[in-house]
Amino acid sequence: QGQHYVSLVHVDDMANAVVLAAESDVSQMALNIVDDHPVRWRELLGHVAAWHGAAAPQPGGAPGLPGFRVGNGRAREVLGWAPRYADYRSGWRAA
Repeated sequence: QGQHYVSLVHVDDMANAVVLAAESDVSQMALNIVDDHPVRWRELLGHVAAWHGAAAPQPGGAPGLPGFRVGNGRAREVLGWAPRYADYRSGWRAA
């Protein structure tokens, strides 16, 4: 368990993308606003646990939602957007 990936984004990066989209001619187009490095749930939850001084959660339990990895290439191309925080760790440090 915990092997599935998830694509994340820092709230500041999402806000920046929304502003760029509102100021552009983009319409009726889906854009993925995510950072550059999808992370496995196991790594993410281990990081959160360590930050709180707790042990990493053990694999197991009921299967959750399937993992997903998405790219931000279209948002980069269409909006000229790029995440300020390339991965969850850099965003975490800034928070």
